[in-house]
Amino acid sequence: MFRRGRKKWFASISIKWKLTGVTTLSLACILLLFSGVVYFTSAQTMLRSQQQILQSKAKGIADYYKNHLQDNSNHGDLASGQENANPVNHTGNASVDVQDDPSWIQSYQSEGQIIEIRSKQGTIRDVAYEGILPSEFDHKLLQLYGSSFGKDTIPISKHGLSDNSNAAVMSLNRGRILSLLTPIYDKDRYIGMVIIGQSLEQMDEYLTSLAWLLVLGSIGALALAGIGGYVFARTALRPVRDIIDTVKQINIKHLDQRVPVMKTNDEIALLASTCNDMLERMERSVIQQNQFVADASHELRTPLAMIAGYASLLDRWGKNDEAVRDMAIRVLVKESNRLRNLANDLLQLADMDGKELALDTPTDINMVVSETVHQFTALQDAESQAGPTLLTNISNQNIMASIREDHLKQVLIILLDNAIKHTSSTGTVEILVEQNFAERNSRKQMQQGCKMLQITVRDNGEGIPQEDLPRIFDRFYRADKARTRERGGSGLGLSIAKAIVESYGGQIFLNSTLGAGTSVQFTIPEAIETIH
Repeated sequence: MFRRGRKKWFASISIKWKLTGVTTLSLACILLLFSGVVYFTSAQTMLRSQQQILQSKAKGIADYYKNHLQDNSNHGDLASGQENANPVNHTGNASVDVQDDPSWIQSYQSEGQIIEIRSKQGTIRDVAYEGILPSEFDHKLLQLYGSSFGKDTIPISKHGLSDNSNAAVMSLNRGRILSLLTPIYDKDRYIGMVIIGQSLEQMDEYLTSLAWLLVLGSIGALALAGIGGYVFARTALRPVRDIIDTVKQINIKHLDQRVPVMKTNDEIALLASTCNDMLERMERSVIQQNQFVADASHELRTPLAMIAGYASLLDRWGKNDEAVRDMAIRVLVKESNRLRNLANDLLQLADMDGKELALDTPTDINMVVSETVHQFTALQDAESQAGPTLLTNISNQNIMASIREDHLKQVLIILLDNAIKHTSSTGTVEILVEQNFAERNSRKQMQQGCKMLQITVRDNGEGIPQEDLPRIFDRFYRADKARTRERGGSGLGLSIAKAIVESYGGQIFLNSTLGAGTSVQFTIPEAIETIH
């Protein structure tokens, strides 16, 4: 429960604060690690340096005693002839050595330091101290090294003939002390030890100052990082806020607004550009939808008005006037068929919009083209209408295409019907079929190794004005609205043809010159079963 609440709380925080928090927390971890490394490295380095100084001093004292014993041929220990004659008190400076010169040991002593010379039995021979009480120091030594301290052996191991030291940090009432024990050997014989204690008060004061400096520096760095991270996150996310504000203002009546795009090449600029592309598509879609609704309403209004008008005429006069009744019935049937065809066309467009169709059974192109041309020729002969000459330019071999036969026939009927309606009786309409047409293949078709067929329907009729060509495939669009409506067109034919062709992965193009004719080319996938 707590975990879910914590996740919900974190998810509710804005990205600006998340970035600031993550940046500050990461820097805090880095500073903590860095400060710890600096502090402990400094402490260890200073301690090692102090230890080396004490080792050098202890070695000098030990060498002095060894040299003195060798000069005087005294091979006894440090207690020979001196221990009882020179007692040491622990209340002040005292220095007694085998030379009866109490001043020499003080030359080795530094501030805050104690130096003791002990015999191998642990008896103090010489001592010099300042700021450290010998009694407290000796008590700590006994606690540190145990009851064996000073009993004929030094509490460290001896390796070979080299001098060895044992260092430790002790805590006294006045602070920490670094103690160092160094044995004194005379010809491989242990004769005593040098003990030095050094107050670490100055080092601890330095480390305390360093710790405060690191803490305060880290707090300052975190504060600056937090402020800088917040400012940076706010600045970086400002375009996102602009995008949000712009999108909030956009509605169905204000789709012309666009998100400001920064002149950068980052993800936010890409997001803004993508939003603008989406808004443009939405605007075009809404415009097309509104145009479609308006055009559909306009197309439905005329037949509905005529049906209502002739139904009223039939009700008033058709009951007694046979001529009026027959005329009204013909108009009603014609307009009803027109409404039915319009509804069917709209349903077909809605059903095929955006679909991708595939076909397992191929269609014979030559057969469909020949049948369609024959049907138009027979219709002209049956109605005794003079129309343009229909020509076909196809090969003798069977050409198979991956498209349903009824869909291919519908496209041909739409294109031939438009060509015939806009071509005089002295003109010609030609259908041309080309194989292996790869110039207009899409990238996907090229990658799949798909071969395309191109079918061209061209005439030398009226042609289409150049200003109408960009919208010629729009739904309900007519280059000449009045004449097209008189000829029975709804403005959906080319839209349906385009939808069918594109649903099979093909493309359709139209080129026209006013007064010279029109050429429509569309491509469809060639079937593998094509017989050569």
